Amino acid sequence: MIQRVNRKTLLSNPTRKTRRSAVKLNPCRNPRRVVLLSPKQQQRISVTDIRSGDYEDELTNAALLMYLATYYLDTAKSYYDQYAMSKKSPLFSRNRVQNDLQLMMYIATNDSPYLDSFENGLARWGPDWIVYTRKGLAMYTWNRPMKRDADISFLAFVAAKHGIKSEENFNFASSQIHYMLGDGGRSYLTSFGRYPPLRPHHRAKFVSFPDRS
Repeated sequence: MIQRVNRKTLLSNPTRKTRRSAVKLNPCRNPRRVVLLSPKQQQRISVTDIRSGDYEDELTNAALLMYLATYYLDTAKSYYDQYAMSKKSPLFSRNRVQNDLQLMMYIATNDSPYLDSFENGLARWGPDWIVYTRKGLAMYTWNRPMKRDADISFLAFVAAKHGIKSEENFNFASSQIHYMLGDGGRSYLTSFGRYPPLRPHHRAKFVSFPDRS
């Protein structure tokens, strides 16, 4: 969500959680006049207690999203080339959005280089590259595999919707989601399906913080 903020306050008050704010609205209230924060400005407003990955993909993503509402496609293209967003990126998460960016750039421009980059990353989820369990769960990483699968399945569904290897991508995404919902013998979604989790544990909720008094 894009919030309207005062630039002077934004840059002078480092305690605000603004590290992930890549864009801000111009005070003139014209929705088509948008100001992108430069990488240097983003570094000036970062705070030490917020952990984030590289900003290049979020910045390029923001420019593309602005294009969808305004006229920022040229800016998105320039960032895409400047920050080498064409590299393979099999994973998709809140702080790693290169493959999401590649897919959206192809949808926005219909240029094949963006599609090639996206398909190269998605191909890394095939059985020739990673291990699958006996019941079909893709194990790209041993750390939170279902989260990774759900994230990439979303992109596969979007790709299928836009005619990109529709049957193959839809079947892959469906198989992963169906496994999580019970095709593997039990459901991994609380209060749904057969043998769902009864005592879900959220690590952030139970973490203990040091006494700062």
